[in-house]
Amino acid sequence: MSLTDPKLVISPTQLDKVRYFLKTFKSVEWSGPAWYSHIKDENGYPSIVTLEYFHPLDLGTASNTDWDGEDLIKIYGKLRKQHPEIGKSWIQGNIHSHHSMGAFYSGTDEEQCIDGANENFYYSLVVSTKKDKEWYFGVSYPDQFGRIHIDIIDDIEVNEVYNVDKVWKEQAAFI
Repeated sequence: MSLTDPKLVISPTQLDKVRYFLKTFKSVEWSGPAWYSHIKDENGYPSIVTLEYFHPLDLGTASNTDWDGEDLIKIYGKLRKQHPEIGKSWIQGNIHSHHSMGAFYSGTDEEQCIDGANENFYYSLVVSTKKDKEWYFGVSYPDQFGRIHIDIIDDIEVNEVYNVDKVWKEQAAFI
């Protein structure tokens, strides 16, 4: 089973937020939960996935970041009030940076995709400032035999606009 020509769409607001965090933390990795919506094709696989929102929770090191579910629990109620789609029509996945190293899945990233795989799909986005290696996005899911698949989505649509939201500055100061 594989996805047929799926596409990731990153809205201007979330694109600006990604770029703000990459610029603010030029040589350290950051990460957090991300929420995605998707449209499925006639076979039930995502054809269009949209990054709807992400909330950075961890500022790591030059080569590592790992956010904790307990930190998410602390802010989950507030996030649900701001974005009632969380837990309903938006699916939780992950986002993290590889700052200037280039976006790719490390062994840790692949393991996270395996651990997160479920029948509603698990999405993971790696971002970077490295030219031509800014995005790496995949979806993981179990097949009917319980084997986990990780499919990489190469078609990524971004719409250029640049704004800095004061909430992003607060989130950056917090992590």
